[in-house]
Amino acid sequence: TVPVIDALDEREPRVGDVITIRGRGFGETRRASYVNFPTEYGECLGCHEEYSYALWTDDTIVVRTPAGVEAGFVSVVTAWGQSNPIRIDPVFPSGTI
Repeated sequence: TVPVIDALDEREPRVGDVITIRGRGFGETRRASYVNFPTEYGECLGCHEEYSYALWTDDTIVVRTPAGVEAGFVSVVTAWGQSNPIRIDPVFPSGTI
């Protein structure tokens, strides 16, 4: 099942803020899945391994907003595909991790 994001609890995060993503089809464990944040580096393969995940369940992900985040779209990427995108507009100046 392709993952679906229903809601983000924070659409204007600062770097280091914790975001809760609610939806379905994320998978019971993270494995190779990840949250795709818009960053100043564009699509940064491997960057998601540095993200700080506090929780990953089939319907909830709790992740810390990474350094370099920019305005754009967040999605969840799993072995079953990429979720619908949800827009975020980070607040600047950002914090730190």
